[in-house]
Amino acid sequence: MSCHLLSEPLPPTTLQHAAEQERARRAAASKASVEAGKVSVEKADYDDAIWSNIVHFFRRWSGDTREPQGWSEAQREIMSKSARATYKRMLEVLDGSTRQEDFDKLKGLRDIWYALEFTLLYCKVYPQPRPHCIPGRTAAA
Repeated sequence: MSCHLLSEPLPPTTLQHAAEQERARRAAASKASVEAGKVSVEKADYDDAIWSNIVHFFRRWSGDTREPQGWSEAQREIMSKSARATYKRMLEVLDGSTRQEDFDKLKGLRDIWYALEFTLLYCKVYPQPRPHCIPGRTAAA
């Protein structure tokens, strides 16, 4: 995958953190939109459910064993589509920025999108946590 990213992909725990940050940003924006009457509560809740699944996907990759351990084909497509749309929108919003935080955010969103696209849509198995990604666990464990 790194040949497509032009750099090594972020580790699962970093992707989990980036997904959690994006979910929090979206929740705050949705709340403001609901209060302004621009978005329905149902639509805001639906978006939060999608990003909850995305965060959980990266938690699983980082070693979390809670359910669900998989998603339906429709859910996988929605998760990938939402991550792709978010990344494309952030490219437009942050165009011209020279702040390192913005570059880091874009890299996190890009890696989230790629990980979801490649893993959920093109792989037959879900990612298994690598032993070095799980705190307190060694490769020999």
